[in-house]
Amino acid sequence: MRKGMYRKPKPIYMLKTKIIAASFFLCLATYKVNAQEAAVKEKLNISGTMGITYEGYGLTRNPSGWTGYNARRPWNQVRFNFSPNFKFGKDFSLPFNFNFAAIPTNFAGPYAGIKKQNFGQFITNPMNSFGINPKYKWAELQLGTQYLKYSELSTGDIGVFGVGFDLRPKTFLFKFFTGISQQGINYLAGPPTVTGAYKRRNWMAQIGTEKEGSYLFAFNIAKGKDVPSSSAPPPLTIRPQEGVVLSLVSDLYLEKGFYFKAEGAQSTFTKDLATPLTPLLKSLKPFIEARTSTLTDYAAQAAVGKKSQNFDIGVMVKYLGAGFQTIGYPFLQNDQLDYTLNTRFNAWKKK
Repeated sequence: MRKGMYRKPKPIYMLKTKIIAASFFLCLATYKVNAQEAAVKEKLNISGTMGITYEGYGLTRNPSGWTGYNARRPWNQVRFNFSPNFKFGKDFSLPFNFNFAAIPTNFAGPYAGIKKQNFGQFITNPMNSFGINPKYKWAELQLGTQYLKYSELSTGDIGVFGVGFDLRPKTFLFKFFTGISQQGINYLAGPPTVTGAYKRRNWMAQIGTEKEGSYLFAFNIAKGKDVPSSSAPPPLTIRPQEGVVLSLVSDLYLEKGFYFKAEGAQSTFTKDLATPLTPLLKSLKPFIEARTSTLTDYAAQAAVGKKSQNFDIGVMVKYLGAGFQTIGYPFLQNDQLDYTLNTRFNAWKKK
């Protein structure tokens, strides 16, 4: 404790949580439907999984009226998973990913006992996932909840509910997706207190060239923007924000397991959309206009190493500027310089 500082003793409270989880999964057997006998080509193949998960949660507080710790989830929760994949011939597939909870919850604070959701809130709730990805040869349509990671410093892997595509003709890459990553949640004084959140709309795109196992070179852009009118009353400690990230990513895979990976990125992020526009700061038109709360900063990372059957070694360096932010990792710790050494070896050689 620093000199001159006095820390008031805190009363001792007792709490006990109890979590019970059970799951039941079924694997869908692979069915092969032939039009006639074995001489006829396979027409339909169905595979996938489905399951039910139960979670029981308990919280005991002493004294019982203590409000310093609130329930984090419903007392009872049931989740359903249904993920079949329909494959028609060798060129067309239709995978589904339905994973949803029976009791609604939110991601903006302690469990608030939400009673009703409309259909739009249900399918876009980050706790649920409804995705369909029809694919024909090199063209894929992406519908519903998707966890897309164009690169580490641009999109991250945040879940977004929307629509997009992934096109890979020959060695070219053309990707685009737009949707909602967070619904608006009203502030609630409680108890329990719900912090609230603004609805956030997302856009992301990638263009580049790739040959699997050889190289990747691509340009990425990701944008997120909050809707100020989406929460009433609005959050007290959060301001509506807007941000854009541009990045270049390059991967190179050489003979004998050697590889090199690098990415450089620039973020332009507005901390408060209520602040006025200013010509004194550099804008990134047409994607974003600078306001008095706008910050622009940079980030970069590079990795080099070697992978083999029995031994891996590599080193990675990552730099994040003090004002750098990504769209995909809202809680990213910036203002850092990291050095990482990665190794792996097998005690017994594989033959």
